[in-house]
Amino acid sequence: MHVILVGEDGERTRQVRDSLREGDRLEIIPGSDLLLASGELSESGRSLIASAARCDGVLFLWEFAAAPVLNTLTHAVRERLAGPSLALCAPGEAAEALAAGADAVLEPPWDSAMLEAKIFAHRRLLQVTASAVSRGVSAPWPAAPAETVRGLTVDPGSLRATHAGREVRLTPREAALLVYLVRRAGNVCSREELLDRVWGIRFDTGTNMVDVYVHFIRRRLESIGWPYRIATVRGAGYRFELPDERPDRTAIVDPSESAR
Repeated sequence: MHVILVGEDGERTRQVRDSLREGDRLEIIPGSDLLLASGELSESGRSLIASAARCDGVLFLWEFAAAPVLNTLTHAVRERLAGPSLALCAPGEAAEALAAGADAVLEPPWDSAMLEAKIFAHRRLLQVTASAVSRGVSAPWPAAPAETVRGLTVDPGSLRATHAGREVRLTPREAALLVYLVRRAGNVCSREELLDRVWGIRFDTGTNMVDVYVHFIRRRLESIGWPYRIATVRGAGYRFELPDERPDRTAIVDPSESAR
């Protein structure tokens, strides 16, 4: 079994290495500088994805602060690797890691047999899905139709957003979140509503996951020159603003926006 471990943590890295059996191969790649400021893969990120194509699974040392990075990397890994992206979590962190994009999680004590079983289970699921598609079975979760507003088009099928001839790629979660905000343009969407309708989570994750992803799609939209904003509404949530709207006096600018 050949696995890649993404991240830098001496103790957890040692525990993972010690859990592997003789003959298993562990390749360690630093978790920093894998994405550019725009959210696209850096040269180091592309190198990681190229390496992932030759392994059985990719392990990520889970940290909530890196949730958007995990989301982007796991999406890229899925395009090249039949194996899973697994998050190595502390107890109680599994739900947020899965919501961020991990295919599966491993909690301590790390176990090589459990890791191998999850890799095989993931491959089995892919094979069953491919077989169903070849028989013409429709996917139970078809991609949502594209949404267009004021020259901005968000297409969940191709995972792209375009504006004025410029294009940016999105992860599936980013696309789902942006489509939902566009459909509800002009309305305030609470964090609880977004967790429910975009992530399918109906419990308090105890994290600022929604805030992190909104910040990430703001950066995506900035990269294609979208001139309007996703406003933060104090104590309520977020609102996708349209050009001809009057700004809500309760809206405040996200700190990341004011830094521009």
